[in-house]
Amino acid sequence: MPIVLGLCLGCYELIKNKNQQHFELLPVFVLTFIYSIYFEAILPHFLNRYTADGWDVLLYFLGTTCFYVLQQIYLVNPIHKLRKHLFMKI
Repeated sequence: MPIVLGLCLGCYELIKNKNQQHFELLPVFVLTFIYSIYFEAILPHFLNRYTADGWDVLLYFLGTTCFYVLQQIYLVNPIHKLRKHLFMKI
């Protein structure tokens, strides 16, 4: 899912002609839900090439969570906040 979401984000940035765009939480998880239903529930009934697997759905959502967290760290939070957070003195 991070690859699919990254490509979607790249296309979104091209359409909007802006860099540093980001997705909100709800659309990211709705897209993952639709993706998992399509590839794990619908396609296995029509094509033998695809198999339904609950583990794949779990991994889709795990990948989506990683994508969203990394997006929040690198795109949403300004870099000075990130530096302050990473290099704060204990």
